Amino acid sequence: MAGCNFYQSGSKIQAHQDPFYYNQALYFDYWGYTDSYGIPRTYLGFAWLSSTGILYDEYGNALNELEDGPAPTDIIAEAAKTERKTIQHVGQALATKYSSAGNVLSADQGVKIAKTLNFWAKIGKDRARTDADIALMSERLYGIKADRAKSALTAALAERSLKPLEELNVDVASHWATTPEVSQRILKSWYKQELERNGAL
Repeated sequence: MAGCNFYQSGSKIQAHQDPFYYNQALYFDYWGYTDSYGIPRTYLGFAWLSSTGILYDEYGNALNELEDGPAPTDIIAEAAKTERKTIQHVGQALATKYSSAGNVLSADQGVKIAKTLNFWAKIGKDRARTDADIALMSERLYGIKADRAKSALTAALAERSLKPLEELNVDVASHWATTPEVSQRILKSWYKQELERNGAL
């Protein structure tokens, strides 16, 4: 039934067991959800929100459990602490995911990227994003001007080729202090659906 995230045995449902799993897509965002006890919670990271109303993390786990211990008295401080820990976790996971022999994304760079993505997600929750926000985000995240990034993406879609993005990728790699191979893998992962939809991949 809608909103149900436990089997009769008491075990939690996994994403691949969700009736809407075929339509799943992971997105990085600052998510809000309600846990099994009806308490509002937040989650920063890659997740999928099913049509059933259940939010799953990138590992397919339903995000609905209450943390052990008494409820904190300082909710704002606790939320900030949790956010910092999550950013650290996401950043380190990003570095691990995209590092391989000879191609490394440092944990510090991963955390910096996670902080920037968190900043972007929070702006979108509080208000409409402006052109100034987009320009700031582009320089913080990619180290390049927004109009240059937009031109490269537009050219890639128009030419059905990754060449314009590959040329831009060299500067992104430099900004992330990594190799072009690593930054290319990250960018392809982030924009894969849009590029496939427009025939660039």
